[in-house]
Amino acid sequence: PRARAKLRGFFEHWLQLRFVESLPPAPAHFPGFTPELAEDLRTSLRLFLDDIAWDGSGDFRELLRAGHVFANARVAAYYGWPAPPGDGFARVAAPSGERSGVRTHPYLLAALSHPKSTSPILRGVFLTRGSVGRALRSPPVAVAFNDAEFAPGMSMREKVEKLTRAENCQGCHAVINPLGFSLEWYDATGRFRREEAGRPVDAASD
Repeated sequence: PRARAKLRGFFEHWLQLRFVESLPPAPAHFPGFTPELAEDLRTSLRLFLDDIAWDGSGDFRELLRAGHVFANARVAAYYGWPAPPGDGFARVAAPSGERSGVRTHPYLLAALSHPKSTSPILRGVFLTRGSVGRALRSPPVAVAFNDAEFAPGMSMREKVEKLTRAENCQGCHAVINPLGFSLEWYDATGRFRREEAGRPVDAASD
């Protein structure tokens, strides 16, 4: 039991879960994303990590490439996954190509989002530090993201590119942005999508 607790603490530190007090998606923009669903997602992530570490093959590469999730009926209904039997959680195979390990788990994707939209910057910073292992300096000038400052119809990718195009931003954002853009397949609640506001999602990471 103590080893399990220590390893769970490691995962919480690596995934920055200790700093997540509540998931940000705004209910008005994402009907159905309730506090109960958010709590279910936290349970789903814990079960996924426990399964990889203790109950499965023990191959830690599966942390980054597993195509399954753990879901109950409420989670499965919201994300469009096969409904598990019974009322509890069960291992569910996500549609092919939609999930790849812990980095695409809905709980983590929702935690790294704004209330009304995705955040390629938050997601990119997480991947830069937690997956690539690269240190990032504090930005020379802190620029807050204000969605109202952008023209209607712009994609989140276009907004981030405009916000960070200054030369003194590119020292870090040349790494952060492509990594964050690679997760634009997922909305602010971690649902897989192919369109954003009626336009095809551009998740290319050059």
